[in-house]
Amino acid sequence: MRRRICLALFLAAVSPALLAADGEETAAVKDVIQQFHQALEGHDVAAIGALVSADVVVLENGHRNDGWPDFRDNHLIPEFKEPAVSSKWEFVKVAASSEMARGYTKQTIGITGKDGKHGGYLVWSAYILHPSESGACLEGGSARLERQAVE
Repeated sequence: MRRRICLALFLAAVSPALLAADGEETAAVKDVIQQFHQALEGHDVAAIGALVSADVVVLENGHRNDGWPDFRDNHLIPEFKEPAVSSKWEFVKVAASSEMARGYTKQTIGITGKDGKHGGYLVWSAYILHPSESGACLEGGSARLERQAVE
């Protein structure tokens, strides 16, 4: 069973104009994280690139990608060569202000091994978002992958 799961942990930014009120701030943060997850599911490197800053830092299970070129070339592109896996994700917590935002998600990935046994992974992701003039600036992210029991 391949342990390489296409994950990305990100931080995306929302524009200062979207940060007018708490409800709007939270909605804008959720929208950016949603766009990021959709781009991951679609293996859309260009869409992900539009959401991240050039100096994004991504941490995943003890590995670090420093900057967009490193994350794109050494993480996303190699993992996107694997078939996409189905998953479900949900927001755990989102908080936003005019200066910074963060989001926390839980993703469940189901897999079937070559032996036909079912298992999966839980992925806990944290996103740090920072306003930018362009309205999208991925500053950093972190994820932790947990193996679930095999049935």
